[in-house]
Amino acid sequence: QKSKNKKSTPSIPVLIKKTLLLTTGFAIPIILSLLYFLSQGRLNDHLQHGLLHNFYYSDLWKLDLVHPALTIFFGTLGRHLILGSLMLYLLFTKRFSPKARFILGYLGLSIYAALYSNRPYAHYLLQIVPAISLCLGGILSKATHSANPRRFLATSLFLFLGLSGLISYEMKFRFFSTTNYYYDFALYGLGLIDQTEYHRRFNYLLSDNYQAANLIKQKQIPKIFIWGNNPMLYNLSDTLPVGRYTVLYHVKVLDALPKVIQNLQNNPPPAIVIMHKEKQKSPEFFSWLSANYTQTLALEYLTLYELIH
Repeated sequence: QKSKNKKSTPSIPVLIKKTLLLTTGFAIPIILSLLYFLSQGRLNDHLQHGLLHNFYYSDLWKLDLVHPALTIFFGTLGRHLILGSLMLYLLFTKRFSPKARFILGYLGLSIYAALYSNRPYAHYLLQIVPAISLCLGGILSKATHSANPRRFLATSLFLFLGLSGLISYEMKFRFFSTTNYYYDFALYGLGLIDQTEYHRRFNYLLSDNYQAANLIKQKQIPKIFIWGNNPMLYNLSDTLPVGRYTVLYHVKVLDALPKVIQNLQNNPPPAIVIMHKEKQKSPEFFSWLSANYTQTLALEYLTLYELIH
């Protein structure tokens, strides 16, 4: 039994070697991207807006916990300490098998990644799904070999659900019901509602988006700028955004509005879409828009302007 345990537990040098190999695998794509942008003379832009800017963007959202005292655990420093402690424990412990250590490490990294930006968006939790699947599989496999399967399963599920509930409750994750989407799709598939009604129920912007997209494609406009938050219009109209931002929300959050307006003035796009619900004010932008663009389509939620040639 001892020899079997020794054989299943790699030595520290072997673990370090495998960790370095795994780290190298993660680093290769990043290094290749750095070399590519270096060859294009845009390395600084790539570093600032492709890699390092992610850290800045993540720090913009401040934690709003139900119990502020727990900020020490959910804050940047706390998360780093918890993750580092977990990884060191899994690296040196012999209590778990290599397979179990990998799954627990993967789960820890996934939770860290999902919570990194401090934003309570439920879709961030999708990156935890693969790790949870492996974790549940490992729990069921371990339970079949446990002396008391029911107790083992109950304890494991209690810890798992307790941790999940604590994170969701404290960070106020926003969960949205998807039942209506399936219900409306079934009605549409059975012919009980027409396409116009289906679009209206799916998203209030869809009807306007399809009308605007059809006109944009008819006129073969390659690029548009959207003053507002309506990124699906790019896909529907087969166009590309002007610059690196697809929604005005990111422009405002990153304090990039003056630079975006300057870029628009230096390189006017063929068309601009104004979303009526966008509350951002900019006399400079709208004055420039009135002088250089003409209105070609006015709908309930958006207006399309084309460049005056």
